[in-house]
Amino acid sequence: FGNKDNFRGWSHLSLDLDSLCWKRCYEDDRGDDVPAFPYCNYFTACDELYKIGSTPSAPALCLYRFDDTTNQWIKIHQSRPSGNRLKVSEMSITVSGSRVYMIGSIEACEDFGCYLREVTVFELKPTLVDHSMAVLLRNETNREVAKRMLPKQITYGLMRD
Repeated sequence: FGNKDNFRGWSHLSLDLDSLCWKRCYEDDRGDDVPAFPYCNYFTACDELYKIGSTPSAPALCLYRFDDTTNQWIKIHQSRPSGNRLKVSEMSITVSGSRVYMIGSIEACEDFGCYLREVTVFELKPTLVDHSMAVLLRNETNREVAKRMLPKQITYGLMRD
């Protein structure tokens, strides 16, 4: 990924067998994998795969969603860059249906070690699979089957999309 100057060496993906998470790493002088972003973990919520990362161009936190149809990571949210330093290690992300809640800390006063909590709520952009499911649910028979088979939050989200 990127060029050598970003991470002291070429970065690559490495599978952490303890947590079964993929991490973006670079090789140190001894050839060991060192996480480029120690906080950049992949996680699963509502059977969807997400990851947290930051952009090299701006000190902003980004949330990505994996799209199965294109096999690509899609950036679904980027926090606005600010003068305040975001404490990513204290970031909490909850995905409920198509809504994402991000709760983080921002360093408000560096001299006194004061932190403010920042809450961001946003809607996920539907993927191609979401669109196709929504088309299927427009059929009356499929809608009745979905009401009986799918969890309510998934059905409501698909019908709304």
